[in-house]
Amino acid sequence: MESEFEAFLKRLQPSAALLKMARAMLSDLWQSQADVNQKLVRDYRAEVAQIERKIGQLVERIMETDSPALISAYEGKLKSFETQKVKLQEDAQKKAKPRKTFEEVYRTACSFLSSPWNIWKKGDFEERRMLLRLCFPGKIHYAREGGYRTAGIAAPFRLLETLRLPKNGLVGPEGLEPPTRPL
Repeated sequence: MESEFEAFLKRLQPSAALLKMARAMLSDLWQSQADVNQKLVRDYRAEVAQIERKIGQLVERIMETDSPALISAYEGKLKSFETQKVKLQEDAQKKAKPRKTFEEVYRTACSFLSSPWNIWKKGDFEERRMLLRLCFPGKIHYAREGGYRTAGIAAPFRLLETLRLPKNGLVGPEGLEPPTRPL
């Protein structure tokens, strides 16, 4: 049973070329997300500048008025603007720089994806449990006659599997219609 499970884990191991392609795809995705985050940061900062202008206008109004009711209303609005400004600044700071670089994140993910069998073979009990939870979100079924049944494999391994399999039944370069002769 143990050797069959190890063989099953070995089948999950993608080729080096597939890992290289996955790295390129993940790098593109990482960069596009970084671009989105930078745009959000610019938007947040522009909104903070707009709020600061509104705060300046409110302060001028407070200075010009003598009505306690208006002063109280302006102060309430001022407090609201300040809270909004602080939240936007915090959001901009969170989005400005990721906690880890792409290389750090990829190195960790790649070591796991490249060979779950090595982790199983060399890992201690806790690492093996973590591997089982990460590779198989559901239960693994085993039958004495047939071995391991189709297990629910985690999304990263399913994605790598779809990239590995040849595409059958796709439309060829000619298109759907038969080629026509020129007139």
